Amino acid sequence: MSRGEKTAALWKNPEYRKHMSEAHRGKPSHWTGRHHSPESIEKMRAAHRVHGERQADPRGYVFILAPDHPHAHFGRVPEHRLVMERHLGRYLADNEVTHHVNFDKSDNRVENLRVMTVSEHKSLHAKVNRRQTAFGMVHTTRDPSTGRFVSTREERK
Repeated sequence: MSRGEKTAALWKNPEYRKHMSEAHRGKPSHWTGRHHSPESIEKMRAAHRVHGERQADPRGYVFILAPDHPHAHFGRVPEHRLVMERHLGRYLADNEVTHHVNFDKSDNRVENLRVMTVSEHKSLHAKVNRRQTAFGMVHTTRDPSTGRFVSTREERK
């Protein structure tokens, strides 16, 4: 009989269940605080803490640490959003997005940014994608491993 089978057999006994529940009443679970020591938790937090530094994500957007910002996601806010909000002197509304005019996601100069509604932004990108596809500039396929659409730029044949 394996160890798991022995434990399962023990727990079927009502007296054993009663004894264990009384013995552990008011005590923390044996897993509480056991995953990592306080020292290793602090090391992990320090490794993830980046104060004010710019960090790029895999999609090319630059993020800034701003945990108190109303639109922060895991304590970070896209830099283009912060630049535009500083320029406007207000937070962007929930239906507003910042568009990069030159399509370079890391170019966050005010002159390269425009505020648009979400629907305006989607329609602009749809027009650009249709135009590029019509002229053979972009070929879009679905990546089977991730399920995401991938665009490759090609010359028209």
